[in-house]
Amino acid sequence: MTRFTVIYEQEAEEQLASLWLSHFDRDEVAEASRSIDVRLRDDPRRNGTPIGNKRDELGCQAGPLIAIYTISDGDMLVQVWKIMLVAN
Repeated sequence: MTRFTVIYEQEAEEQLASLWLSHFDRDEVAEASRSIDVRLRDDPRRNGTPIGNKRDELGCQAGPLIAIYTISDGDMLVQVWKIMLVAN
């Protein structure tokens, strides 16, 4: 199985850290983050949903988090641009 490399842009890293610090269940946020990493590493197209009209921008949800990302197939690279809490 070919795996993708998942990288987080600085803004996404800062968003994740802020969400972890402010969330009432830090373990839930940490587990959701790990789950997103695995899903994006293993199959980012199947584990993502297109966002709006942008075919190349996808979202992957796990637990209370959603990651917004793009895929570079030629480089086998997933770039996470944004991390947000899912609205309830």
